[in-house]
Amino acid sequence: MIRILLSVCVGILAQICALSWAYFEIQIEGDKSWARGLPCWRKKYSWYSKEITGYHVSLALFALSLVLLAFAILYLALISDSRLSGFVSEFMNSVLGMGSIALMISVGRLFAVFLSALALLTLFEDFLWVTLNPSPKFGVLGFTKSYPEVGETIWIWFMPIDYIAMASLSGFLAFLAGIFGEWLIAISIMFVVTLVLAARRYKIDVKTKLNSKGI
Repeated sequence: MIRILLSVCVGILAQICALSWAYFEIQIEGDKSWARGLPCWRKKYSWYSKEITGYHVSLALFALSLVLLAFAILYLALISDSRLSGFVSEFMNSVLGMGSIALMISVGRLFAVFLSALALLTLFEDFLWVTLNPSPKFGVLGFTKSYPEVGETIWIWFMPIDYIAMASLSGFLAFLAGIFGEWLIAISIMFVVTLVLAARRYKIDVKTKLNSKGI
């Protein structure tokens, strides 16, 4: 039961992160997708459908630094609190007492969990950017027509290949880490919330389209 509640909390927190991330980027980029209106360096690679920009590189490094800082602060708090020092000692002894193979497996699972969460956040943030962007160029109604402006050109049915790849990668990594059940709960919560927001934007898009036609 506790694992289910924690999975629900993770899903809610992940959705909040995706929403705030998308809104943050919308405030900076406006209606110019993929940092086209920003004075940042950019490099086009033939193996990547979008440009590599200084804006996105610095944003990714900032997010990674925040995660590492959180771990560092947590560790500092644990070793500084005498009431928890015993727990820290036991934990470190158990880690050091692991065999090299067991230790590598544990570290690998933790790394897989991190990459799975990152892929999931990137997937939902990307769609929410298009959904929440107030510009009439974007939205849900003309998603298949407006999204290519962001840079994606390969589609499978109504989804960009990026979305399918990120969802598959996230689920596969969660499976390897042994948290696939928890992953399903978290992604279900994120999907439902995103669906509600998308439905709201769809109504706005339809109303805007009808007004533009004078109906």
